[in-house]
Amino acid sequence: MSSQKMIFGLYVIFFSMLSLIGCSVTTEPEETNSLPNNTSVTFTSVQKEVFDKSCALAGCHSGVDAAAGMNLSAGSAYANLINIVSVRNAIFVRVQPGNSANSFIIKMLRNTGENTRIMPPSGTLNESSIQLVENWINNGAKND
Repeated sequence: MSSQKMIFGLYVIFFSMLSLIGCSVTTEPEETNSLPNNTSVTFTSVQKEVFDKSCALAGCHSGVDAAAGMNLSAGSAYANLINIVSVRNAIFVRVQPGNSANSFIIKMLRNTGENTRIMPPSGTLNESSIQLVENWINNGAKND
């Protein structure tokens, strides 16, 4: 193999690996009833079980350089979600209290077609995590 072909092959491997590294989420097998699925869902539980574990990570939705200006770190997430117009699709707000079906965060998590990207970029969250966010939104998206 010529050295140019070998170098090209190494570049392809390198950039493929970079695209896989990005924002990563480890998806675990879904456990039944692992997260609350009722009206008692609190913002604190969403923060702890979903945002802290899967979104508010370095290079993703954390800090001053958060992706799409949406910092989901503890202490910042709530103010960056409720009735804030989506940067990716301005006809939606990020979270519309009482209406998960019209909340852009759910559209991104479920990849319903309003955007070309799914969140998180490494793959979908497990269903119980998405359901937790939906339940919180549908119950008024209150800050506890």
